[in-house]
Amino acid sequence: MLELIARHQINPTKEDQTFDVSDILGIGEMSLTVKDVLEVGEQLAEIGVLERRERPLNGASLNFLGPVADGTHILLVPEGRTWLFSPKTAKVSPIEMELDGRHRVRLDAAGVWHQSAVSS
Repeated sequence: MLELIARHQINPTKEDQTFDVSDILGIGEMSLTVKDVLEVGEQLAEIGVLERRERPLNGASLNFLGPVADGTHILLVPEGRTWLFSPKTAKVSPIEMELDGRHRVRLDAAGVWHQSAVSS
């Protein structure tokens, strides 16, 4: 599922009558759907990726990870959660992310979590 969110405070001069791929400035949120939110959240916390307001994670709901001021978040989501404004449920899907050029995290097709340092 893909959602495009306009953040007018980031690009207030953009004309709102047109839109094309060149208008995409960056990725603000990337969803990570896992079988065990608390376990994966603990592993992410070990490398400094915390809940955005430093609250405890909710194992049954949507969790925003990453500093508020950064504007880029990982959405840590439990498998089976219903997406807002949609009847679709979250499914574990393979994904790989590089975080701050230092850490590589990956969820494989079987839903197994992998974490490693980025080689220089």
